[in-house]
Amino acid sequence: MGWGGGWQEMRDLVSWNTMIAAYSHHRCGRDAIKLFKEMQNMGFKPNDVRARRLKEAYDLIEQLRNKVSAGVWRALLTGCNIHGDKDVGKLAANKLLDMEPENVGT
Repeated sequence: MGWGGGWQEMRDLVSWNTMIAAYSHHRCGRDAIKLFKEMQNMGFKPNDVRARRLKEAYDLIEQLRNKVSAGVWRALLTGCNIHGDKDVGKLAANKLLDMEPENVGT
């Protein structure tokens, strides 16, 4: 993934969150999910920034209105998928579909 050799000992939850957010921001959703799974495999657990606060994240994104990229909705949808939040996931999917109707299957 995005980690170079020798950085193993420097990984912490902040680093993981930063890398996952960067992948999501740059429309690399699959890489973000792979990195998230790698994080879990190494024994790191999602903190409150990524878990159980998806509705709060949705509300915040909604307040930003037109300043939000499709990548942000994609990242939220990924989080909903990971945490099983179907309700917020449907809302995020609809927003993403409105912004990128040509990417229905991704």
